[in-house]
Amino acid sequence: MNHKGIINILLIVIIVALAGFGVYVVWNQQMQEPSVPPGPPVVGPVTVTGDITCLPKIGPGPHTEECAIGLRGTDGGHYGLKNLLRYDPDYKFSATGLRVKVSGVLSREEMPAPAGGKYDVVGIIDVTSIKEVTPTPAPSPTPPSEPSSTRYREDGTCPLGYVDYGVPLQCVTPEYMEYCKTNPCPICLAENTMIDTPSGAVQVQQLQRGAMVWTVNGLGERIPGIVLEMKRTLVPSTHQIVHLILGDGRELLVSPGHPTVDGRTISNLVSGDVYDGASVVSTQRVIYGEKATYDILPSGDTGFYWADGILIGSTLR
Repeated sequence: MNHKGIINILLIVIIVALAGFGVYVVWNQQMQEPSVPPGPPVVGPVTVTGDITCLPKIGPGPHTEECAIGLRGTDGGHYGLKNLLRYDPDYKFSATGLRVKVSGVLSREEMPAPAGGKYDVVGIIDVTSIKEVTPTPAPSPTPPSEPSSTRYREDGTCPLGYVDYGVPLQCVTPEYMEYCKTNPCPICLAENTMIDTPSGAVQVQQLQRGAMVWTVNGLGERIPGIVLEMKRTLVPSTHQIVHLILGDGRELLVSPGHPTVDGRTISNLVSGDVYDGASVVSTQRVIYGEKATYDILPSGDTGFYWADGILIGSTLR
């Protein structure tokens, strides 16, 4: 190898070494640079969602027991709340754990605490509005799209593909049985049943939570109450209901298993019994023909209410 070839080889080695050293320097700088965590909202107008809390303290001062109301944002940071009482004179938003949405102007300033300490806050929000965030309720169970039932066979068993529900449905599909484990199935009122309210009779399917209805207290006195719960339950096409007729002319279409006010069910009533101050004339079972039954739960001692003028219990109590 001549002198010129040796020089070329040395140049190549030097270039490779310099390139490797450059790569090492860049890699080492990246390894030493600390990662910068995402910061809190910028100074200025902000809207922060979080929970009302007692602000944590930092610094050498004593950690005393008083609670400085602030906000723990969903970003993990704590915020002081300035002028909160202007928008919360009744201290509605001073309950720790309450989820709220706060709007205002954020400033990055320290928040002093008693005895020379300070609170560990991202900054202080000069509040311009505060609203409670209502948690999204858990979805209600979805009933089967086509509930189905059939009668027992002659030997008292259910046909293939059905399970034994008992009275009044007899045999139902397994899907409908699962639905009925968490829903009243179906032991409720017929659609268009009129419910007595202080403002007049209202169809049961039109009532909502919070509506006023007439109920009975523990002394048997008629008093106003509010609807605490309202249920609509899908029924199979074969569902039968009882056509209850009383001697004074009152009538009611209701599922056989619906509770009475004296500890029985509608299916227990027979001709000649006395119910709600009148004799029972007939309790004939008929095919319902509608898609759903309904029930409500009034507030108060008993859960009783008047359906088509007849006092009954609630399946939801």
